[in-house]
Amino acid sequence: IEAARHGWLGDVFLVRAQINSYIDASRRSESAEFKGGSMFELGCHLIDAVVRLLGKPTQITPQLQQRGGDDLADNCVAVLEFPKAQAIVTSSVLQPNASAHRFFEILGTNGTAGVQPIEPPSLTLDLATAAGLYKAGTQKIEVPAYRRYVGEFVGLASAIRGESTLSVTLDHELRVHEALLRACEMM
Repeated sequence: IEAARHGWLGDVFLVRAQINSYIDASRRSESAEFKGGSMFELGCHLIDAVVRLLGKPTQITPQLQQRGGDDLADNCVAVLEFPKAQAIVTSSVLQPNASAHRFFEILGTNGTAGVQPIEPPSLTLDLATAAGLYKAGTQKIEVPAYRRYVGEFVGLASAIRGESTLSVTLDHELRVHEALLRACEMM
């Protein structure tokens, strides 16, 4: 997201993102409580990042497949359209060993930035021409160690104590939740 915001990737025209998992039959009914199924539970994280990068989508086209013979949307795709870009978000709970295959990729007219897997993050940058601190060509970028939720809770505590503001605005949260509900055919 930083590479895109600094213009290093050129004009962003496409984001591709996937977050799959595997759940067994005993957990399917619990996950089926929400119409969006896998998109609601897991895809929400990717939709948040897409909206943070590209803003409010102009249109969202969801495809919520139910392959397991029950009410769970277990194989989901959402195409989010923006004035100058598209995003394709996929989420399924049918893929064993899925964590290594989770990814978030931003494509622009000067290159691509991709994280795969998402946890622990492995970042690859591929630039047509040098930008920022990075040379032209493909390179692995060292990502600082990450512990899930630690930074977010530190930021929340700081905001509660009045030492800082929240890292996201209420307007952003509204855009994310509206996009998620639309991607889950819940609005």
